[in-house]
Amino acid sequence: NIDSLIKIYNKSDIDQKRNFLTEFFWDVGSLQRVKDKSQLPEVKSNISDSNYKDFQNLKRIDRLTVEMEYGIKSVSYLFLPKQSNEKLILYHQGHEGDFLLGKDSIQFFLNRDFTVLAMSMPLLGMNNQPIVDIDGLGKIKLNSHNQIRLLEANDFNPMKLFLDPIRINLNFLDKEYDFKRYSMIGLSGGGWTI
Repeated sequence: NIDSLIKIYNKSDIDQKRNFLTEFFWDVGSLQRVKDKSQLPEVKSNISDSNYKDFQNLKRIDRLTVEMEYGIKSVSYLFLPKQSNEKLILYHQGHEGDFLLGKDSIQFFLNRDFTVLAMSMPLLGMNNQPIVDIDGLGKIKLNSHNQIRLLEANDFNPMKLFLDPIRINLNFLDKEYDFKRYSMIGLSGGGWTI
């Protein structure tokens, strides 16, 4: 009986659950540490990528790279339209791999003057697959989401690797741009992530 499991009756209950989840996923209020330079993505503006040379209504592509614990990097592309409707859509690819697979969806939104932030899940697409040293196991190359659970520690929740790139990128975009609306779509694990 799902009703017996859900105990949210008012705004105070919502705030309490939100605070618990924030602490659980990010530890010690790291959501507020975004002012720290290390919490912003590295931005390379106006990059060239031949995979998107045929895109219409594309002013430029910026590459955003978020570096996280264990040397894990998340690489995202920000597709800026020639004419902007001042709305951002985050497109998050799923377990199939690179957001290049969502090329038609990205073009669909560019055609409608959206700015598109395209992302892939950890260890997939352009994201790296670092070699990490894990207590009791030694050095292993992270190439599967199943291995990410091996990184769990008292002071680190591996879910952060899925969620932090979104948070860091959106905080950066909120600071640098003046979008009137943010929307998110995703496939498979990308849909789960957002």
